[in-house]
Amino acid sequence: MGDSSMKKLLVGGIAAAAFCSTPALAADLPTKAPVYKAAPAAAPVFSWNGCYVGGNIGGAWSGKSFTDESGEFQTIGESDGHATAKGFVGGGQIGCDYQISSNWVVGFQGMWDAAGINGSDPIPNQAAPNYFKIKIDSFGTATGRIGYLLNPASLLYLNAGIGWVNDQYHTQCNFGYCVSHAESASGTRTGFDLGGGWEYKFDPKWSLFVAYDHIFLGNKSTTFHIDDGTTYEIRIRQDFDKILVGLNYRFGDMGKAPVVAKY
Repeated sequence: MGDSSMKKLLVGGIAAAAFCSTPALAADLPTKAPVYKAAPAAAPVFSWNGCYVGGNIGGAWSGKSFTDESGEFQTIGESDGHATAKGFVGGGQIGCDYQISSNWVVGFQGMWDAAGINGSDPIPNQAAPNYFKIKIDSFGTATGRIGYLLNPASLLYLNAGIGWVNDQYHTQCNFGYCVSHAESASGTRTGFDLGGGWEYKFDPKWSLFVAYDHIFLGNKSTTFHIDDGTTYEIRIRQDFDKILVGLNYRFGDMGKAPVVAKY
C-alpha cells in the first residue's frame, strides 16, 4: 500500500472517530432546565342563582298633608298644614334571585328597617304655636324585581310590590284645652312600592347595592284620641321615599348551572 493510500486511510479513520464521539460529547454538556409558566388564575364565575341575606343603612323622608275632618282646629275640610319628616334608617333584607338568561335576572325580596324619622307640622290660624308632631319608627317592603346584567357582575334592576310604614302622631300646643289633654294617633299605612337600584358582585358570594324606592300611601282618615275619651278625625295624605346602601351575602343555588354571558 502506498504512502498516499495510507494517509487517506488515516484521515478517514480520524474523521469517523470524531463523528462517532460527537453525540457522547454533546450528552456531557450542561443543559438548561425547562421553564414552566403558571396557568393564569381562573376568573370568578358570577351566577345570580340563589338566595341571600344582608343589611342596609340610609335615609328616608315622608311628606304629609293634614286636613281637618272634625272641625277640631279649622273649619271642616280646611288644611291643617303640611310637613316633611326626615331621618336615618337601618335594617335587613332577605331574598332570592334566578338568572333566566345570559342577561336577565328575576327575584323577590322582603325588607324591614327601623327608623328615626321625625318632623312637625305647624297648624295654621292658631292663637299660639300648635303642632302635629310626627314620628316614623319602622317600615317594610315586599317586592319582586327584574334586572338586566350590564356585565356578569353588574345588575341594574327595577322592583315593585307593597310597602308599609308605622306612623305615630301627637299634638304639641300651648293654649287652653289642648295643654291639659294628651292627643295622639298611630297606625300602619300600606301602599304600592316602586323603585330601582344597582347591585354589584365583587365576589361570587358577596354583593353591594344602592337603591331608591317610593311608597304611594295616598289619603287616609286618622283618628286622634284625647285622654278624656273623645276623638277627632284628621285626613292625612302621605308619601314615603328612601335611599339605601347595603351588603348581601349570597348562598345556595336554584339548580341551574352558572351562565357564561357574552358581552
